Formats: sequence, structure tokens, C-alpha cells
Amino acid sequence: MAAQDLESTPHHRLLYIEDAAHGWLQVPRTLLGSLGIADGITSYSYQRDGMVYLEEDLDMTTFWNAYEAHYGIAPVFERYYVPRWPGRHYDTYKPAPGIP
Repeated sequence: MAAQDLESTPHHRLLYIEDAAHGWLQVPRTLLGSLGIADGITSYSYQRDGMVYLEEDLDMTTFWNAYEAHYGIAPVFERYYVPRWPGRHYDTYKPAPGIP
């Protein structure tokens, strides 16, 4: 990818949250729709306030592959560790009907 192409590519700064047992990538729901994968995310992920927390085993890989295919670069994320993530009590992910 040429330098000028990279400069015009949108960059999304994401957050990877992990606790002692698992991890989730926090992604805006709208980004899943933009990548065309909203219907391909499983109920092992969580959702809250316009954000989706993609579980690390399957859904994060689905997102990662779609992101790289679309933007030509890997997503950038910060890592955040908590002993027990409270998001385990968020609603399980369901695609929003009619909304990407």
C-alpha cells in the first residue's frame, strides 16, 4: 500500500478487553455493518450502548479478516486488563433489524 493510500485510510482505534479467562474486542456496531459482517457475529459476543464486544475465539477473527480485506491494514487496538470483566452481564449480541 502506498504512503498516500495509507494516509487516506480510516483508522479505528479499538479496545481489546481481557480478564483472567477470556477477551473481547470493543467495536462500534456501525463498523460491523460497514464491513458487512453484522449477521455473521455469534451470540457469544455482547452488546451495549452502540458498542459490540466481540469474543476472541471466533467473532474477533471474523472482524479482523473483514477489516483487513476492506481497509488493507490490520486494526489498531489498545489492550486493557481487568480481573473480571463486568461486560459478561451485558446483553448477548443480536444484529439490529434493518440497521447495519
